Amino acid sequence: MQESIELSKKEDLPSFQISTDPSILQSQFHSAPKTESGAIDLTKAHRIAEGGTHVLYRFPDAPYVIKVMKQNPDAEELEILEKKYAVLYECFDRHGKQRCIREQHFNLPVLLPGKEIQISAVSLVPYEPCFKAKVKFDFKMEPAELDPYLIEHHGTLFAQMNQTLIHKESAPDFHLKDYEKIDPRIGAILQRLETDPSLRDVMVEFLNHYRDFYQRTDIIMDAMGFENILFYKDEQDTWQFKVGSVIKHDTGKHTQELFDAIHHGHEVDFKDFVTFTHAYFSPANIRSVNVCALKLGLEPVIHNVSIDSKDLVKVAQALSIPQRMLAYARHGDFEKIEHLLQEHKNELSFNLEDFWAWELIADEYIKQGVSPKALEKYLNTASELPLVLPTKLEDAQRVQDARIAMMYRKQVHDAKHAFHAKLTDLFKDTFVSSNQDNAPMQTVTQNYKKELQATKSGVNSEDTRLYTMEL
Repeated sequence: MQESIELSKKEDLPSFQISTDPSILQSQFHSAPKTESGAIDLTKAHRIAEGGTHVLYRFPDAPYVIKVMKQNPDAEELEILEKKYAVLYECFDRHGKQRCIREQHFNLPVLLPGKEIQISAVSLVPYEPCFKAKVKFDFKMEPAELDPYLIEHHGTLFAQMNQTLIHKESAPDFHLKDYEKIDPRIGAILQRLETDPSLRDVMVEFLNHYRDFYQRTDIIMDAMGFENILFYKDEQDTWQFKVGSVIKHDTGKHTQELFDAIHHGHEVDFKDFVTFTHAYFSPANIRSVNVCALKLGLEPVIHNVSIDSKDLVKVAQALSIPQRMLAYARHGDFEKIEHLLQEHKNELSFNLEDFWAWELIADEYIKQGVSPKALEKYLNTASELPLVLPTKLEDAQRVQDARIAMMYRKQVHDAKHAFHAKLTDLFKDTFVSSNQDNAPMQTVTQNYKKELQATKSGVNSEDTRLYTMEL
């Protein structure tokens, strides 16, 4: 499951007057660019971020963000969502403080890039000053269940923490400073709470409101989305927090039922999006708020979900091979990657579930300075994996583009390797013959550079046909 991706920095966007008054915001929204038929023309907006459930757009200078829902709920489902947000506002917006970034939901005709006009569920969200704060941090966790390497190497610590934070039985103690080994993001927040007393007060308020909201709704707030829960310092250098698009589909009841099924060996379809988020995100969401509550001497925020650590290990092992390989790559275990790649080579493909992982793995080879020979071996294997295209044309194009990109990487890498080899041979010949003039060497070198450039651009290349594949 692909992570939430920030596509552009919100800090770079221009300043403007912001109103959270619904009528004013709707008036501003109605002046947004439209097509001749009256659809909201999002081809003229900046695509600023994408998550698992939404794609975010913003028109230049607009005081709002438009969130297009991927699942496209109908009017009745939107009404239910509105009622859930009404409870959220009741729980968090208290004592004269507006902690929530209030959304308005509509079903409207929109024109998305590369698509026909369609009726979509959209949210209108005011673009508040907190997003431009100089000092801020995202209350966002990193699920250990997506990192089998981490669980393998810190299995005992992981089990102890899980037993303490999402288990009803008495649990052994562990050092809170070690939490960063399981979740570096939340570990850093715990360190902030240790050193900044002023942050502790606002965190206590957030956790108490969250507990109230959970007890009334059973909803586990989404802390995976980009800046869904944002802590920041205002113009008076005082810590504040804002809660945005935190209501998705994850609940304590569904999480418990899912892990009960896993515990009793029932078959579970982790490819289902709702099942995936409950399996891989909900446990980390629960741990993150409960460990902060533990740090501050508070009662657990989510107290009625109990999960056996062995079942979380099963979840981590259920990740697809490419997703497991990516986890090992990020930890620098490229021997394990090679082992998995060769062991499962005949089972692997570019498919909708994990097509995005192959290039990220290649990126890790480069970031971590792995030898060109090892990268070449990986690219040779990965670029030749078969395509398994989904029926939906848009999804099929994304999968195919990922494979094409991998083939292009291989082509460029091969060209660089060939150029380096020729250049090395050329210098060897030059040093052997001391009477040779430098001009011929320069001429040959320039020709090699031209060859490399031609290869990169696809000009006169036999591989050019690979980039014109059709569905």
